[in-house]
This record gives sequence, C-alpha cells and structure tokens, in this order.
Amino acid sequence: MRDLTFSETTEVSGGLAKSFGDAIGGALIGCVAGASEGMLIGGIHGGDGGGIFGIGSIGQLFGLFIPTIQGAIAGTILGAAEGLEGSEPIAINWVNQIGAGTAGQQNNH
Repeated sequence: MRDLTFSETTEVSGGLAKSFGDAIGGALIGCVAGASEGMLIGGIHGGDGGGIFGIGSIGQLFGLFIPTIQGAIAGTILGAAEGLEGSEPIAINWVNQIGAGTAGQQNNH
C-alpha cells in the first residue's frame, strides 16, 4: 500500500484546506474566533444558574473560562479543516454580530 500525498489525504478525508499553510492560517483564525465567541457567550450566560447561595460569581467564573477553552479548541480544529477560505466568512460573521450587539443572544423562535 502506498502513502497518500497531502492533497489526496484532504480529498479522501473531506478536508477543504488546500495546503498545510492554508490549514495553519484557518486554524489561527478559527482559534481566535472560537475563543472570543466562547468567552462572550460564557461571560453573558455563565452565572445564569444562580450558583452557591444564589450568587452566580462561581458559575460566572467557570462559565467564562471553560467555554473560552472549548471555543478555542473547536475553532482550531474546524479552522484547520476549512482552511482560510472557509474560516474567513465565519470570523467576519462573528465580528458583525459583535458590532451589531447581537452576539451571544439566544434565538428562541
């Protein structure tokens, strides 16, 4: 059995990154966008449960750090798979949501 080239591997696995540099660029964009999204949403909703003695400060603290780490990890993985072309629209959409003041809001229809 022969070894697959990078382009063959991305075609087989469904990855969209065109090169290793494209995957690294997408991973960096995904990491920053995912971490900022996790931090914003965790900061807004982290203490919603009330916490100990009705004070949500402990929940807020964990709700700020854990989603930030999760967002950074997920953003890095997805950004590496998507590459720069796939990660850029996601990051631009997120920045537009922050600017419009709609980031982190739940859509209950």
